[in-house]
Amino acid sequence: MRLPDTVNIGKNIWKPSIAGSGTVYFVSIDDKGGKRLFSSTYKSGAYQQAQPLSFSAGNTLDVDPEIAPDESFLVFVSAGRLPGNTLDHLFIVARQGEGWGPVLPIRYAGDDKPGFSTDDEPHLGLDQRTVYFSSDRSFSAHYPRTPAEAQEDFKRMDSWGWFGGYANVWSIPLEPYLEQAKAAAKGRS
Repeated sequence: MRLPDTVNIGKNIWKPSIAGSGTVYFVSIDDKGGKRLFSSTYKSGAYQQAQPLSFSAGNTLDVDPEIAPDESFLVFVSAGRLPGNTLDHLFIVARQGEGWGPVLPIRYAGDDKPGFSTDDEPHLGLDQRTVYFSSDRSFSAHYPRTPAEAQEDFKRMDSWGWFGGYANVWSIPLEPYLEQAKAAAKGRS
């Protein structure tokens, strides 16, 4: 069922994520290609007018929100938040009262490798402490390779098909990033 116009605020609404309260978080893409995160609170059986998230001002390309069920934190993807880097990367922000703390990058070994799209579509695991996402990054090979290692490399490349690894699934434990985000949010109080 299509949600009301209070949620569907434009022609391009993507990647909804639903909190335990029923509030829906999503990205809205404007006519000029600007990408911004919004939420629409579910109150008294109806979705309220969508509001932009305070940390998503429209000057970066923020997409793919994934809200914790209790709305204590949000993981999302953005391009343009890291100086000199226009690729998509993962970020986390913790709840601070009725607002949000500072946005922090989720960095991991190999996330600085070049790629086509890089990190996308984060989803929280059942434990709410693991994030799963797709990425075109892959681990670098170390040479020289033994014949057995080379055979395994070829098998892996064959299994990727023509995408060449574009849709690899990754997971990262969130705990260290979540603790940093909560501490940073408290520091803003």
